[in-house]
This record gives sequence, structure tokens and C-alpha cells, in this order.
Amino acid sequence: MTVWSGILQAAFGELVTYAYAKGSAVKSWDSDIDYVPTISDVDIHYATHNNAKILGGVDAFQSAMRVSAEYEQDFLQAMPNPLHIPRIQLVSLNALSELPEYVPPQIASTRILFGEPHQDKIPPADRIREIDLKSLLDLGSVLDGLPMSVVDRVGIDFYVVIRRINWRVSPSPVRLLSLMGYDSDIWTCNRTRIHAILLEEGLENLAKSYADFYLRGWELFLSNFSSVHTFRSMLSAGHRVYQQLPKTWTKLGISAQEFIYSSP
Repeated sequence: MTVWSGILQAAFGELVTYAYAKGSAVKSWDSDIDYVPTISDVDIHYATHNNAKILGGVDAFQSAMRVSAEYEQDFLQAMPNPLHIPRIQLVSLNALSELPEYVPPQIASTRILFGEPHQDKIPPADRIREIDLKSLLDLGSVLDGLPMSVVDRVGIDFYVVIRRINWRVSPSPVRLLSLMGYDSDIWTCNRTRIHAILLEEGLENLAKSYADFYLRGWELFLSNFSSVHTFRSMLSAGHRVYQQLPKTWTKLGISAQEFIYSSP
């Protein structure tokens, strides 16, 4: 994160007003599931003056490649022989904040890289639960498409599918807990704590699948992505998370109608 703070300021300092990191990389790591190399992202959100793009014009591709190479070089210089080079996900807050279902993070739960981020208004709890419910219901189409996504893949090809489902596996149990009545602070918990809460709520099967997805991710990384069996085991764990969510909220008596938000 320190490396990217320097890169953003050096390469795009005239455009970028502030940047912060969020997600699993800045939360405490209490067990192996809290951070998995190449599976977990280091999410860096940045804002620009007047909605400017940091990469544009005819040289945009060359600039992007240069910045990518600079990150790799600077990281290896700062930390020789690392376990891995963290995978960064740069996100424009200017574009993200325009999405109707965007819920801003609590700035206090982020790691500010530079500048002075302002706290955007966090929607009321019932609106957040409406967004969470919609996201969970959208998993139906993802489940429907998974069989055709894996039937013709082997080996490293499975990584494409893992990336496709990964960004939904992590927040989905948190969204379920939100629907069960937990407040927005649940989003500041690391995966170890989410796993513990699922167990406390008697959701053992969901908790196990959730943890298995990330534990298999570690196995996959340590095998240098050579274990086809682990690829399939990891994808199967993610699939079980998807499958168990609707069964769980139905079992708990949660209905879609309970969380439809109505503006006053």
C-alpha cells in the first residue's frame, strides 16, 4: 500500500485528490482465512478532480503498463523475496459513488494513503438491507451459469472462474447477517469474526463452506496453482456458499418483503 501511495502521487498527483485502502488487507489477520495470496485484493480507492480519468489519451495503455512495472519493481525493492506480490485493485470513487447501490465505507475503518477523504453519507439501515437482499437474490443467475463455466475447464483455466465468483463469496455471508439484523459495523469485521458469528447463529454448514473456500485458496497458492483437485475443491466450496444462502434465510424466516425499502 505504501508503494502504491507513492506511485499514485508521483504518476497522477495532479489529478488524484486522495486515496485510501480498504477490505481484507487492512483488517486484522486472526487466521488463515483473513488474507489469501492472489485471492484477496488490496483495494485502493481514489478520487480525482472534476471526475478526471487517471489514464486517458493515446498513451493510456503504455502508461498503464509502465505503472504496473513500476509497482512490481518498487515492491520487490522494498521487500525482496516476498511470499507474493499483492494483487492491487484500483477503484475510482468518482465512478463508484454514482452507482445506485453503492454504500460508502466508514472512513475510520479504512487506511488513508494520502489526502483528506470525506465521509460520504451512509444510507439508512433499511436501505442497506434492501441492497444486500438484491445482491443475494442476484446470486441465482450466478448459480445458474456456473455449470457451463466449469464443464470445459481444466487446470489453470479454473482461476478465471474463481476470480468471477470470489468477489461475491466474501461479502455474501455478511449481507445475510445484515438481513438478520446486524448493523453496518458488521462490514468492519474480518472473515475470522464473520465465521465465528455464523457459528454462533447456528449456521455451521455455511460457516464451513465459507472457511473452506479460503483454506483451499491457501492450498492452491502453496501448490503454485498446480493442483487441479484443489481448484475443483475451492470452486465447490464457493458454490456451496452460494447454494446455502437462500436456504439459510428461508430457514430463518427472512422474506424478501421484510426488507423492501420505502422512501418516506
